[in-house]
Amino acid sequence: MFVTERFILGNLLHKSARSEVWAAVCPRTRQELVLKQYAYDRVEGAESRAGREFKLLQMVAGCGIPRALELLTDVEGTPVLALERVSGLTLKSWAGSGAISVDAFLEVAIQLAAALARVHDARLLHRDVHPGNVLVDPATRTATLLDFGLARPLGTAERFGDGSSASSLSQEIAGVLPYVSPEQTGRMNRGIDSRSDLYSLGATLYHALVGRAPFQYGDPLSLIHAHMAKLPDAPAALRPDLPPAVSQIVLELMQKEPEDRYQTARGLLHDLQECLRQLRSTGRIDETFGIGEADAPLYPLFTKNMHGRAAEIEGLLGAL
Repeated sequence: MFVTERFILGNLLHKSARSEVWAAVCPRTRQELVLKQYAYDRVEGAESRAGREFKLLQMVAGCGIPRALELLTDVEGTPVLALERVSGLTLKSWAGSGAISVDAFLEVAIQLAAALARVHDARLLHRDVHPGNVLVDPATRTATLLDFGLARPLGTAERFGDGSSASSLSQEIAGVLPYVSPEQTGRMNRGIDSRSDLYSLGATLYHALVGRAPFQYGDPLSLIHAHMAKLPDAPAALRPDLPPAVSQIVLELMQKEPEDRYQTARGLLHDLQECLRQLRSTGRIDETFGIGEADAPLYPLFTKNMHGRAAEIEGLLGAL
């Protein structure tokens, strides 16, 4: 537990090997806020992790993302990040309280897609989208995307994991393993881009719809294999009340190859908004609704597959 002279600490909200998050209040203004401190954060020389998150949050400020209020230091001189206090339950808790209506699901999904679109417009990757990093206020149906501790600028050289020492495979992978994209596992020999966040958002929305992660395996290697090679059961197969278009949107986000997914959060946002518009105007969502028709990549994307060399590849495989 760290000590700061400017604020009164309340409950410990979250603790991991990476950071601690505490509720706090300013005694002078009575403002409620959240204080976050990283374990073993650097205080001299290179930029601290708290300082980096503060800078990234300022770049993507807006609805659906908590405001970074101030970068402080505790009494020992370690950086502390002061954040806006957002009310609500984690999406995991919200989904565990009972089946979420399609209308409520679409409202929350739209806000998350819009927040992620703003992150990607700033050429950043979140890299840690999962149900524990989403807060939902059930009364107002407002959703907030949390924890930019693993966020990086697009094109940043990748390191396996977050740079901290780890003894287990799941700890070495950046993000929460049941929700990471195939390429984020480090087993696909390719870098990650904004479509990796979209896969993780798809896995998170899957949890919101059916109350569990897409794949139910207890060991890391089985989870990694599932992300790379298996498709989850369609949400509509587990919840017959779901419109097929909603189920298809989630599965489209979770395609194995990035080229087969939604290419942008804005394309996803358009489809979710159209689903909500149809649901509220007609009481149903058209089964022939063409998902992805408004989607287009922000920049040229090239497949990793080789074309026009079938004979040469066949000869190499034969020799091998």
